[in-house]
Amino acid sequence: MARHVPLLQGLGIEALIDASDITGFFDADLLTGVLNNTINNALRYTRNNIRLTAETREGYLVIGVEDDGEGYPESMQHTGTLSFKSLDFNTGSTSLGLFFASSVARLHREGDRTGSIKLHNGGQFGGGVFEIWLP
Repeated sequence: MARHVPLLQGLGIEALIDASDITGFFDADLLTGVLNNTINNALRYTRNNIRLTAETREGYLVIGVEDDGEGYPESMQHTGTLSFKSLDFNTGSTSLGLFFASSVARLHREGDRTGSIKLHNGGQFGGGVFEIWLP
C-alpha cells in the first residue's frame, strides 16, 4: 500500500490496512505485482476508501483488497481458477490482470492444495472485494 500513498493522498482516498498477526510463504515479487494491479483497479472504482486485509482462513493465507465503489458486476464475480474462456473481450476490458492474479495463485501449492482468487461484493464497505487465497 505504501507505493500508492502519494496517489491516494492526491485523490483524497483513505487507505486502511487490517491484518492479523500472521505468517505465510509466497513469492513476494509475484504477489506484489498482483496487489499493485488490484490496488490500481480499486483506485479506479472506489469512491473514498480502500482496505487491504490479510488473515488466515480455512488454512489459507487470504489477502484482500476492498473498495467502496459499485462492486463487481454479476458476470465478473468468480471463485477459483480464471481461464481465457472466462474473459469477454467485447466489454473493453480484457481482464488480463485477473488472469495473471489467478495464474500467480495457482503457482502457490502445498500438498494437494492450490491457491485461487475470489471476486465478490461486500466487505466492510459493501463494494468490490478481491481475495487471493494461498495455501
